[in-house]
Amino acid sequence: MEEIQSHLQSGEQLRNALTFFIEEGLVGLLIESEYFPCILSTLDKRAPTVERRAALAWQVRERGSSLYLRKDGPHFLLENRDYLEAYILSGGKMNIAAYSGSQNQLSNVIIVPPRIKGKRRYSNCCSESIYTQLGIHSAYYPLKDYPVSSPGMRNYLVHSLRYDVILFVKEDLKILVPRTLELWKCAPPEARTILQPILSKMWKSIYRMVCELPISLAELAPILEVLPDDRVTHIVSKYGALFRCSGKTESYLAYLLAIPIHICAHDNEKMLQLLQQQLQRPESLVERMRNYHLSELRWMSQYCKGVRREICTEGSGTTSGPNFTHGDMCSSEEELEQLLANTTDSVNLEPITSYSPYDVVRYINSSGKIVQLVRCEYEYLVNNNKNPWTGEMLPSLVLQQLISRNNHARRNQFPRCKPLLEIITDVTNGASERESLTVAVLNVPGSIFLKAWKMSNAVKESEDGVFKRNEGEYFEHNHE
Repeated sequence: MEEIQSHLQSGEQLRNALTFFIEEGLVGLLIESEYFPCILSTLDKRAPTVERRAALAWQVRERGSSLYLRKDGPHFLLENRDYLEAYILSGGKMNIAAYSGSQNQLSNVIIVPPRIKGKRRYSNCCSESIYTQLGIHSAYYPLKDYPVSSPGMRNYLVHSLRYDVILFVKEDLKILVPRTLELWKCAPPEARTILQPILSKMWKSIYRMVCELPISLAELAPILEVLPDDRVTHIVSKYGALFRCSGKTESYLAYLLAIPIHICAHDNEKMLQLLQQQLQRPESLVERMRNYHLSELRWMSQYCKGVRREICTEGSGTTSGPNFTHGDMCSSEEELEQLLANTTDSVNLEPITSYSPYDVVRYINSSGKIVQLVRCEYEYLVNNNKNPWTGEMLPSLVLQQLISRNNHARRNQFPRCKPLLEIITDVTNGASERESLTVAVLNVPGSIFLKAWKMSNAVKESEDGVFKRNEGEYFEHNHE
């Protein structure tokens, strides 16, 4: 005890720190800590609240029934009889010495009431019956099973940081982020000394999947201040609000920056320049996208003016395709609009100019009009091979372009097609269209998943220390 107290300078500081863990329902995070045995003395002569009963249950599970307050001293129950029910139901035994080293048993000193004798121990109860007894506070107890499907139960397990018994899913961040900040803000300085390494280990697992998490920079930044991580800090300094793009392909980032990747190369230096420009002046994206669309339309306009349709030979029933000759480019946007067969897509009914350049394929039809097709229409177009506005057949070259771009978008996991500014907003806010990510946070004290991992050969280690098994499941192992 003296050695432990020296870390926190005084017994009072240690008591304050452990009281914080008890009252917040976080005792389970201390089971591998040198401070865990001191929980018992912190509970001594304190009224048994739900949180304190749960703290005693952890002591019984980890230390057994030999819960003596001092060397050669009395058993905890002798001076804290109001904890009797929690002690018995947690598996504590009465046929044990009342005083350390004595022959007199605890059962000779304390009589267990029939109402307690008639109750089943938590270890022998099904999860639903325990939930009935303890309600949402069962999240504080060291149980073997939890009724996660019961209303509110999972939220309270996350609230208590119980990743020793549940898998992390993306939706947990709605609770975990504010809970982490709340704990750090409310913890007294002496408690932070113990809390910081525990939270750092937990978030280390989560940080590894930072590009997959539904979290915005505004939510991530305060967490990084409390629990810094060099890798994530570097990513944020480079990508800013688009930090989730760090795990994507170069094509994905170029797509978001409105680079016409179908007609020009997207080298890293150019992308970084445009990325910094986007971070410093977000309106630059709209300008760049608008300039591209106008430039392409002007270039195509010179061919629209030169299209002529040859007259069908009477009775032949055939026509030639459109023939192109050069004309003058349109100088004004009003002139361009007159050459457009459509100004919106047929699915979202959004202006064509609001889409990333890669999402738009244009061609000139037999009437000399510019038809504009958007990626959200590609599936229909490929399956039906028809213009969605007129029903006319698509040129084979256009169809090949649609198929090629759609395949490239799928390979690089481009977002679902919609106006680019909406996609940017989704990415910066952490919205995700992918399936839920399931993570076993193995760096939590007492993790049953770490024990399972050690016994299983089903999980293979990757270079970054993350283990993947099945679709969407990642396992993080602490190499320390």
